Amino acid sequence: MRTQPAQSQPQARKKKQSEKAVILGRRFATVKVAKDRSFNVHEDLICSRSEYFKNLLQKNRKELDEECAICREGFEVTKDDVVHCQTCGQNLHDDCVAQWHTRGDDKRCPFCRAAWTPDSEAKTIKCQSLDVDGFDTYVKFIYGKGIATYTSESNNHDQRTLRLCKAWIVGNIVDDKEFKRAIIETLEEHIEDSNQLPGVEPMEYLFHEIEDRRRHGELHIFMLRIFKTKGSNVTSMWYDEIDSPWVCTFLKCLSHELLNPTV
Repeated sequence: MRTQPAQSQPQARKKKQSEKAVILGRRFATVKVAKDRSFNVHEDLICSRSEYFKNLLQKNRKELDEECAICREGFEVTKDDVVHCQTCGQNLHDDCVAQWHTRGDDKRCPFCRAAWTPDSEAKTIKCQSLDVDGFDTYVKFIYGKGIATYTSESNNHDQRTLRLCKAWIVGNIVDDKEFKRAIIETLEEHIEDSNQLPGVEPMEYLFHEIEDRRRHGELHIFMLRIFKTKGSNVTSMWYDEIDSPWVCTFLKCLSHELLNPTV
């Protein structure tokens, strides 16, 4: 049992930590993406990776660089269950909070005295701007499964490219730089191994379906560089589609990259 302070009001004290701690936690959140798909994810895990989700789910939560305000001991994230107050954001040991609440019927935060919200009360958030396939790839990645390959795309070069592009867009929206880097590396390997340039589906998605191309310009520049370096492999399918609006946009962007390279 942890040593409890006898009478004094809990005070948080700073404790140096060599690197940001990552824990799964016990609380789950339901993320509804697009219009028809729900994902249940560990709230602590997804918030530790993404400022986007932290602002939605744990906006007030403090970093794990303090001691528990009740027992004055640090957090061993591989052993301890750590919870936090939804109001003030203070991190506390779960067993310390449980013992604190046995002192009376008043279930409040021992730090700020706000009503305590149990971990069993899961949150649901709607993220309709996130693509279902892209987010599915993201969820598998944050749970340590790498960049997943799906049966439906195993023999379909463009389906694989399209999913990777959608996944990158998700990573850009939620601001997970590690995931974005992994997607770009996978795209490079995929294009190199297949010796094929992206076809109509992924390119139409990038240069026509995406509304805010400026926001996701990093991916567009990457794809333009692919065509700039491997453009000799372009087939007549591009010219067959020349009347489509996305082709005109793509060719204008490619011309600009050739005349005014970003690197």
